[in-house]
Amino acid sequence: RRRWRSLSAVLARRCGLIEERQTLAPGDAERLVREAALAQAEKIIVAGGDGTLGEAINGLADPETGVLYQPAPEIIYVPLGSGGDFARAAGFARLTLEEAMTKATARTIDLGRLTLQGKRGEKTRLFVNIASVGLSADIASRANRAGKWFGGAMAFQLATLRGLFAWADRRVRLSLDGVDAGEMDVSLIALANGRWFGSGMCIAPNADLSSGELEVVVLRNASVGLFLRHGGKLKRGEHLHLPQLWRTSARTVSIEPLDPGRPLEVEADGECPGHAPCRAEILPGAAVLVAPW
Repeated sequence: RRRWRSLSAVLARRCGLIEERQTLAPGDAERLVREAALAQAEKIIVAGGDGTLGEAINGLADPETGVLYQPAPEIIYVPLGSGGDFARAAGFARLTLEEAMTKATARTIDLGRLTLQGKRGEKTRLFVNIASVGLSADIASRANRAGKWFGGAMAFQLATLRGLFAWADRRVRLSLDGVDAGEMDVSLIALANGRWFGSGMCIAPNADLSSGELEVVVLRNASVGLFLRHGGKLKRGEHLHLPQLWRTSARTVSIEPLDPGRPLEVEADGECPGHAPCRAEILPGAAVLVAPW
């Protein structure tokens, strides 16, 4: 809140009078953005972390159909969260927030749309950065349950170690652009619009927010030893040559779990909205986002 106060004057010079709304509970960001979008707001400032931005992006679409409202308001992103993975993709690294907001420009980017299984049946969620299934979703769920009192990076490191010790690969059937890619045992499958997730891991170094495709990264046989030996490469995006990894790109991806009785959790932008089977598709040029790029 203190950091927001110092930035509001900078943003007011760009946007004019700002009406402030606070989120008090999960789902508030989505609701507030939906209200603003339906009221035909031209600009919406989103101040928070990856989860807040992910919620806000979902406010740009009809909750029942996932269809985007038109015209879409411009989203001005102010990263004030703990993980900051999308902030890396959006050009905030090595800039103060004041510098970033002064330099920021509008860019049309893609969004991802997930169809997955929720507590009340099938549901649709948008994501702006990365969605994933398997170990990464398990780790995100552990980190969110434990809280982030010592920062996002520490929370994810502890959750990663706990998740790795407990994890066993799951068998899935993967389809890419409607073509069956076969059955495989996987630790995780990342469906990437952006490059970073898990508080600084560059899981998809070839991803591009405006490519019109999802970068698909599959990891098998994950272990504590693998992460201890190659964690640095993963952070730098230098891991794709490892034999445990496979990558491709696609406009649509379907994942069907094949291990009965072993749920396969799904995460999107660091939050865990449900489980597989799931389908992800890219929505080219679906949003206009203001950042320093």
